[in-house]
Amino acid sequence: MSTLKEKYNCPICQNILEDPMMTTKCFHIFCEKCIKSFINANLRNKPYTIKFNCPICRQEFGKDDYVLAFDLQMEIENCKLTCKKCGVDIPIRLFEDHIETCGKYKKDDGTIIGNYKCTLCPKTRMNRAEYVKHIEEQHSNEIGVCAICSVQPWGDKNYKTNLIGHVNLRHKKDIVYKNDYNELEILKQVMLKSMTEK
Repeated sequence: MSTLKEKYNCPICQNILEDPMMTTKCFHIFCEKCIKSFINANLRNKPYTIKFNCPICRQEFGKDDYVLAFDLQMEIENCKLTCKKCGVDIPIRLFEDHIETCGKYKKDDGTIIGNYKCTLCPKTRMNRAEYVKHIEEQHSNEIGVCAICSVQPWGDKNYKTNLIGHVNLRHKKDIVYKNDYNELEILKQVMLKSMTEK
């Protein structure tokens, strides 16, 4: 694992790992909340299931076949990145939020300067909430690169995903308007898309 994205991002939610849990069968790592939601979603569909397939490699594992990846947790907690705008070292977990609030990214009236450019059309200068709304209204059925994730130090400018599922799951906290999806439904949709897309 050579990049920050590969090392610290959960493959389910595409966010920095929180309480990383490693499966004891195939050793893939997920956020504790994500892997438990994945298991619970499978149990709702098949209540008597005792084995699950890893979302990455499809290796079978039981509902208790995972452990805390303590070393990785400590590494994430100690990892800091330097903001290119203000020069301050920021913990990796807070870096994305810092970019949104860094004084160097604000106009004189205190409003956030939109730094995101849609990767599917010419629209530019959007903040996160505007970008999510733009994807919902203009590109809800399209596959593409997330403009928000691709500019992060750990971002991959070539990683394409189902944008509506991704932005609603990954960037949901920035949406100030009513969101009709609940977190579990979004997780199910993203997982189903990931299993059927090539």
